[in-house]
Amino acid sequence: FKVFFMPIKKASLLAYDAAKAVANRLDFIQEPTKLSETEYRWDSTDPIASSLTTNIITGAFLLDRRWQDDPAYLTPTVYYNEVQAVDRMTNLLSRLDLLPDDIQEGKTTVQNLKAENDQIVSAVSLSQAHFVRVNLYRAPVDNVEVVSPRTDRGLITGVLALQREDDKQFVNLDYNYYPVDPERFASYPLIGIAEAWQRVQKGQAYMASVKANATAVTVRDIALLYYDSETPQQFLQPVYVFRGDPDFTAYVPALADAWVE
Repeated sequence: FKVFFMPIKKASLLAYDAAKAVANRLDFIQEPTKLSETEYRWDSTDPIASSLTTNIITGAFLLDRRWQDDPAYLTPTVYYNEVQAVDRMTNLLSRLDLLPDDIQEGKTTVQNLKAENDQIVSAVSLSQAHFVRVNLYRAPVDNVEVVSPRTDRGLITGVLALQREDDKQFVNLDYNYYPVDPERFASYPLIGIAEAWQRVQKGQAYMASVKANATAVTVRDIALLYYDSETPQQFLQPVYVFRGDPDFTAYVPALADAWVE
């Protein structure tokens, strides 16, 4: 099966300037706090307490706003259907110059959310929602689907408040994207499906989803797909994906052990 090269960004003199430009476009204009050699945090109090934590090398960042400090968030002033919510998300990323083609062409999902005890939880319907979460996924690579660490989240996610004012809309933005070079790949041998299944039974799989308190699962589907990590990886590698009930999804690395360090 093909393994694709993923070029990893290296430190450069322009890395901080690029991160600062993104922060400024998101209205974080104060000087940041240096958390480490690679991580910086910008803070703001307008319109509410907010933070933007960025890895200046990889470009990954997390925007978080303290929506709990403003009771107005509990009264929606606008509702978005799925197309409108995705448009808001992709328009923002386009303005930041952070919408690569393989994300723009990938799958999207939208989830209804509500505020409960100062937490954001699932909502049954949009009529009960205070927020929506937009998930963006990478388009298939070499016609093969790409899966993320969490079955209910994309590598790029945004929580959009149902508020008309632009500066109050995005209360969370989690951006993790690392490019794949479609022209650089090599083929490697895989373990068999039987071996992969044994590893699931031995607890050697990554459990992406499983219903709380489940004592048994029924696997109904097995697929060979690519795995998209939230942290930079040098290669896009295949995994066996086991799906079933209740809400069960597990990943097993598919490459033969002799080829993995």
